[in-house]
Amino acid sequence: MRYVSVRKLFAVLVAVLVSCGPIWAQLTLVNTLEGYKDESFLELAGITVDRDGRQLMVADAGANKVYVFSTAGDPLRVITLADDLEVVDIKLGPVEDQLFILDVKRYLVVLDSEGKELRREGPLDDLLGEGAPRALALGRDGEIFLIGGDGSVAMRKKNRAMFECWHQLEDIRPRDLAVDSFGRLLFIGDGMRNTALHDLDGRYLFSPADRLSGAGRIAQPGGVCVDAEGRIWIGDVERQTLNVYDQEGNYLFEIETASLSGGGVVRIAKIVADAQQRLYVMDEGSHRVFIYEYNGRY
Repeated sequence: MRYVSVRKLFAVLVAVLVSCGPIWAQLTLVNTLEGYKDESFLELAGITVDRDGRQLMVADAGANKVYVFSTAGDPLRVITLADDLEVVDIKLGPVEDQLFILDVKRYLVVLDSEGKELRREGPLDDLLGEGAPRALALGRDGEIFLIGGDGSVAMRKKNRAMFECWHQLEDIRPRDLAVDSFGRLLFIGDGMRNTALHDLDGRYLFSPADRLSGAGRIAQPGGVCVDAEGRIWIGDVERQTLNVYDQEGNYLFEIETASLSGGGVVRIAKIVADAQQRLYVMDEGSHRVFIYEYNGRY
């Protein structure tokens, strides 16, 4: 009879545990932003970070300002918007820190890093339907995507002069979107299908939440982003969770958001991730922005 040494048996056991261990993540709260210095946030509209993880911008529609912080939450400067602007969403562009602003009156406004207006397009009434527009996203190859109040999606390709109707997604009625490293569009919405991933040509690929009935399902989506490793993060307002999926839509894990914020109820409206493994969650209920660092086994 052959005997296996305890040391070898232990090594095999460790190898099995490492290869088959559970998927998990830990979010560490870095900072909670309730305002800029002595100014409290009034009505948060959007958050955005640059690709290098150097600065965070927070749009406050109530104050008509964009507050600029370091990604650790240190206050840097304030951009006061023109009186005729009412911001709905913001995104930092890849060129010279240009800031793209979607306005409630369906204008797209571009500012430089100091807040000077470079150009204004619109109103885009024919493309964005009735009601206030919902969201703005920038594509991998210079595309700009806008979601109208009726859930219609308009797109402008790089170096094109005009926006055009992209697709009508009546089954999802989108209200926010994120673009992954493959150029695919991930929508969350209010329709019968509340999450959906499409390619750039509009072809439906899959819906992460539709594959599940238990853990990982989305009851009421609130915020969506794709991190630097391609993982999909979707907030669930009703279940108060952050749900995470791989780039093929396979469920990985979920995190309860109430416990993350120290026991407070977080009504997730926007989620942003940077390249430094930081996650930014905008809470429209308490008008706060939470900054987390994340790590774990995925």
